[in-house]
Amino acid sequence: SIHSFPTRRSSDLTVIFARGTTESGNVGSLVGPPFFSALSTAIGTENLAVQGVAYPADIAGFLAGGDAAGSKLMAELVGQAMTQCPDTKVVMSGYSYVFHADF
Repeated sequence: SIHSFPTRRSSDLTVIFARGTTESGNVGSLVGPPFFSALSTAIGTENLAVQGVAYPADIAGFLAGGDAAGSKLMAELVGQAMTQCPDTKVVMSGYSYVFHADF
């Protein structure tokens, strides 16, 4: 299976993913899992780590133009990935309004 971040072993690619509005979990179900599956097929499951961003992903955040706490957490997760696994390539991705907030 795909590694969750942080992993015991650094992966070649680490994806920090923000799910879409009202989706469950921390990576959702519509875009995240198929995206991770395609990546793991392309580069190998052992070379991929995935971390979802835990934020409300609710309508109120969408209407407010983003979730500042979610954006901050995403930035922190990127920093953590780069610190713990300096050779990994980090991809910030998502199907989310969290990107609308200031980084």
